[in-house]
This record gives sequence, structure tokens and C-alpha cells, in this order.
Amino acid sequence: MKDKRKIFVAVSGDVVASGEIRERENFQQQFLKVIEEVNKNFGEDIAVPFSFTRGDEVQGLTSSLAVSLDIAMCFFKGLYPQKLRFGIGCGSLSTQIHQTTARMDGDCFRLSRSALEEAGKRKKCIIWKTDSEWLDAAINTMNMLIETIQKDWKEYYFRRFWLYQDYGNIKKVSEIEGITKQAVAKSLAEAHYQEVLEAQKNLKNTLKFGFEVISQKVDSQLVNKIWLKKQ
Repeated sequence: MKDKRKIFVAVSGDVVASGEIRERENFQQQFLKVIEEVNKNFGEDIAVPFSFTRGDEVQGLTSSLAVSLDIAMCFFKGLYPQKLRFGIGCGSLSTQIHQTTARMDGDCFRLSRSALEEAGKRKKCIIWKTDSEWLDAAINTMNMLIETIQKDWKEYYFRRFWLYQDYGNIKKVSEIEGITKQAVAKSLAEAHYQEVLEAQKNLKNTLKFGFEVISQKVDSQLVNKIWLKKQ
């Protein structure tokens, strides 16, 4: 392996069909609340706090590729049922770090912007772009399959899935929802929640591994060997 290089992850988010939002003031307040929660909960991995950039776009800079998934999920959950899309770019900086991303530039921002545009064109929730073709193919394919499963989820599928993620207990979810454990289990099974949880776990592991590969400038011939050792 070569010397580790400093790379960052730019996370850019945009509200889908923002012009159709009726109670705009309430939505903006909720958006600000979620931004504050993200900056607080992921502070250790955030290099530049998330903030509004233009219109209904939000952007921040992190030092972890794996946490970019958690951050996007936090926004999805906090602003549901309003839809969002994210473009996440991993690469170097060409400027110094500032208090906001507005004065910053670099490969990570260029890739993030390109990924956000692609997410809009392909109607995807998240697109990642790095300087590694194999990594982009792996993580985006896994996420595409997750989004395909969730595409037809009903509102209560999302709600119960997120509750299960928070508590890891069907009994607790049933108490919060005010329904039987059997009803919760049935709806989660219909949503293929186990498959989604497993896919998200593998996606996060791949993001973590990929970031390590990129930051270490690992030669492509060694990637498979290193990946096998990680399993």
C-alpha cells in the first residue's frame, strides 16, 4: 500500500418537487431541525457542518464514506413523506476547509454535483461517485436494489421499519403502533425488511472498505485479495 491520502466526502441533497410543497414555512422549520440533528449526531465524522446552499439544497462535508449513508437516511426519515435525492462524491479538496462548503471546491464537490444530477435524471434517491469504477458499480447497484424494494412501500411500512431499526424489537413497535405483534411482523415481512436490513449492512461495509481502498491508493490488483480478508 502507498501512503494514505486525505480525501473527503461531499454530501449534496435536494428536495424533489419542492415547488409543490404547500406549507412551506413549516417544512423549512422541519428541514432546519433535521440539519441540526445531523450536525449534532454525526459531529465526529463531519468536517464542515451541513447547511442550506441554494433554494432547498443542503450540503456538508464528511470524513467518512460509510456515514454518508446514515446521514442520507436521517434526512429521509426526518422529512418523510417529502422526497429527497442525494449526490455523494468522494475525492480530494482543492481549497482549504471553511465554515461552510460555499467557499470550497475540489473533486469531492465536482463528483457530488455530478451524482446529484444523475440521481435526478435516473429518479434515484442516492447516487455515489468516487474515482473508483468498481466501487461505484458495487455500491450503486446494491442501493438500487434496496430502492427497488422500497419503491412500493406504504407509509406504515416505512414507519414500522424505522421503529424496528430504532428498537430492534417487534413487541416495542407493536406497543407504539397500537397493534398486535403479529400485525407488525406481517407488515415487516411484506416489506422484506430482513432483506433490506441485510443489504444496508453489506452496503455500509462496502462503503467503509471502499473508502479505505481509495484513501490508501490500493493497487487494483490487490483489491480482491483485501476484500476477501475483510469477509
